[in-house]
Amino acid sequence: MEPKGKQRRRVHDEALKTLSAEDLSKFVSERSKADIERNPNLQAIRVYLMDGSYKAFKIDPAEVTVEELWEVASNKLMLTPSSCQSFFIWGLRDNFELLLYPHQRVDSIFKDWELFEQRYNNARPSGGKNIGSTLARSMSSLARTPSIREEPAETETKLVFRKTAIVPLSEEMRYQDSGAVHLFYIEAVRNVLASNYPCEVETAIQLGGIQLQLTVGDKNNDIHKPGYLKGTVTNYIPNYLFSRMKAEEWEHLLFEQHSKCKGKNPYNLEVGLECLAHS
Repeated sequence: MEPKGKQRRRVHDEALKTLSAEDLSKFVSERSKADIERNPNLQAIRVYLMDGSYKAFKIDPAEVTVEELWEVASNKLMLTPSSCQSFFIWGLRDNFELLLYPHQRVDSIFKDWELFEQRYNNARPSGGKNIGSTLARSMSSLARTPSIREEPAETETKLVFRKTAIVPLSEEMRYQDSGAVHLFYIEAVRNVLASNYPCEVETAIQLGGIQLQLTVGDKNNDIHKPGYLKGTVTNYIPNYLFSRMKAEEWEHLLFEQHSKCKGKNPYNLEVGLECLAHS
């Protein structure tokens, strides 16, 4: 005979299958509220991506480890069990980044960040050189993300989901799932704009045109006309190249490249930008 607990669970699961999408959504919402009432310590914790967007997860930060949060985030970002191994969660504050330990409780990242900075960012060897600060500058240059790092609340500790290290292009190309490709793409964009992946003018225009297509869609001459990119050209062109031309000239060249991307598959464009950025 089937155990009563298992039987109740089976009946419950079968009942859920009969619900409409709207009723199921309402059920999940109500169950979420009930979970919060049972556990008042649940908080919405933000995990940022390299483009400044974020995913929020309702967890008890005192109970959940960084590894557990990484697993939940990897699933939410549609990464495969293989591709998720190339990413992990970093802590970021005051231009200092730290690849977090899997066993750390999430709340300790926020509570003890100043201790982490003192331990890893201010260690001085006998020669007097501040290795921690040098490492911090080097690490932060890998993630110069204006939308994350230049927000008014610069003293706020943030969790950032990004690559664990510099991954060779051949390794990135092994992963074909859309979740991993998109994360590699947005990190490549930031590395290009931060001058970590130096390139010539022609390549920068190609990269900018692809990024523009992925950001605003097909070029519409009624909308994407002179002045559309006013004040935002540096979102597509690295600073060290920008001074070579006027903003209007850059815009014209970007629009020309944008037109060539019309109708192209976003997935293929992301892969293409990734390859071009590494070339």
